[in-house]
Amino acid sequence: MRILYYGFGANNHSWGIVAQNFIRQFKKMGHEVDIFSTNGIDHLPSDLSENIIGHHPENVFNKITGKQPTSKYDMNFSFTMMRNFKKHLSFADQNRFGIWCYEWEKYFPPGLAKYEEFADLILPCSTHAKNVFLDAKMKEEKLKILPYGVDDSWYDFKDLDLSDKTKYLTVMASTDGRKNIEGMLEAWSKAFTKEDKVIWIIKISKKHFNNFNGLLAKQKSKYKNMAEIKVISDHIDQMQDLFHSCDVYYSLSKAESFLIPALESVLSGKPVIASAHGGPLDFLNDSNSYLVNGSMTTAPLNEVYYAAGLDGKPEKNAFNAKWFTPSITEAVKQLRESYKTHEDKKFKIKLSNEFYRTKYSWKNLANEMIGYCK
Repeated sequence: MRILYYGFGANNHSWGIVAQNFIRQFKKMGHEVDIFSTNGIDHLPSDLSENIIGHHPENVFNKITGKQPTSKYDMNFSFTMMRNFKKHLSFADQNRFGIWCYEWEKYFPPGLAKYEEFADLILPCSTHAKNVFLDAKMKEEKLKILPYGVDDSWYDFKDLDLSDKTKYLTVMASTDGRKNIEGMLEAWSKAFTKEDKVIWIIKISKKHFNNFNGLLAKQKSKYKNMAEIKVISDHIDQMQDLFHSCDVYYSLSKAESFLIPALESVLSGKPVIASAHGGPLDFLNDSNSYLVNGSMTTAPLNEVYYAAGLDGKPEKNAFNAKWFTPSITEAVKQLRESYKTHEDKKFKIKLSNEFYRTKYSWKNLANEMIGYCK
């Protein structure tokens, strides 16, 4: 089968990483795959370079290097915002699959839902993501939940000599408000002190390093005796080494459609502290996680994606957008509980991981997408 992927292709964005994993599996199945990347190729993995037929240089959408697709494909898929479906999914007469998600509730960017007509199926990554689309009055028959996963190489790792303390891990792809970094810092500062044998290891990109360090400095001035935090901004070739070498994954996100690092942690045999809301609840539960209760609150307008609407005009309904705010008191409680019982959780995770390894393997998920084809 001839397959075209048209969308984010480079791996400096989670959308690109998801697309790359599907493409690799399609290639292993023997399908012919072409890639047109809409965010450059500077960070494209070398094993996919032979599949590139053309691309927009990153953030330069009026220029094309290489060529646009010209023929029709048997399947055309894209990870992109819905308003791009008309163009990005125009290279097949059927089997046009759009991948996208939107995290906020009680608000959906106006004018987007109509673009569902340009996809045969839309593939939200979780029950939460699907419900956001349903609330936007999109057709249920066009929605198929297709989660994200991990590759078999995830289980090929080496232990890193990081610390003899209980190691909490967070991977920060951004410092957006929905990631709730200030809330995480506050809960950590209240849960532990330097006398506790714990360390919080934070992997963050160089792009967001200075912004995070500013938040951290402010927190340290408030809590002089806060427990140890180690920030890593250098590139790590094998992220599975880091996950397998830590004890607990820590997140207090306010709006998530999936949260890939939480899945990666569970599949590394490690429990997760996370908000008791959103997409991660498809795979997080009391057996493998410490879920933090909270409440739905109004999201600040400047934190709501596409709050200005697609044409840049202020959108009054965006003032109604909601996200989940985890309780700091509950987070402190779960941090302390995890310190005492994380080894017990690890044992429970091992009992269920064979099911998770199969369900959330990229091989299985790629086969599922192929199964949607007519």
